[in-house]
Amino acid sequence: MDNLEAEFQAANSRLLVRRQGIVRDPNTQIFQSRSFTTIADIQAALEQRAQETRQGGFRGQMDRLAVQDWRDRETWQALREAKRNNFEAYLKACGVPKIFMEVPVTHESRSLFLTGGYGIGKTHKAISILKDFVMNLPCAKFVEPFKDTPIFATAPELLSKIRACFTANESEANLLSIYMRSPLLILDDLGVEKTTEWALQALYVVVNRRYLDGRQTIITSNLTLDEVREKLGDRIASRIVGMCHPVRLTGRDRRLQKKN
Repeated sequence: MDNLEAEFQAANSRLLVRRQGIVRDPNTQIFQSRSFTTIADIQAALEQRAQETRQGGFRGQMDRLAVQDWRDRETWQALREAKRNNFEAYLKACGVPKIFMEVPVTHESRSLFLTGGYGIGKTHKAISILKDFVMNLPCAKFVEPFKDTPIFATAPELLSKIRACFTANESEANLLSIYMRSPLLILDDLGVEKTTEWALQALYVVVNRRYLDGRQTIITSNLTLDEVREKLGDRIASRIVGMCHPVRLTGRDRRLQKKN
């Protein structure tokens, strides 16, 4: 969060300089005899001047602009606090499991197909990319209720939620649309789901729309692309190849190493 703190300090300094300029402008004559050393002093002077002056005319307009500027700063600070306080809640709303909340961030703007054996860090890397994406979102995104969030979901989980639409009398199209338009979708463990005709069609609809729209998508799988083609068919495999940069991860199963 160091970048966020630096951003706040820079904005704070700019606002102080701006207010000092308004106070000292000979056209406004706002408390020319007083010395202003803090933003609090300037805020108090502007609030007082806004009450004393007529609401028309140049000086009144300057006062109202300055007071609104202060209120804008308070709003920005409140949004900044929302990002700090709601960061973990936002990740949870994205579907990030609790055990991955503390993973370090990794910057990556491309769509990726992460393949490799069990327990070598595919999910860990995918979520580190999602965390970096979230950290760079504007502060206003962190005010509840959260909307249009990135999504982390396993392939079986995604299909299970779509199936649940039938029993809950909800719109399958609406749920599919959420996965299709999410700014970042992490589809974890592709290939472990049952390959029914309905499941293949649902996966194709999501993958194909994200491919056509150029939306960032991170897919993890224990399967190679050739194995994906054999299990899920040419249509899905072709879209993944066209959309994602393939990355093969190697190493030992970290989960088994921890137990030993």
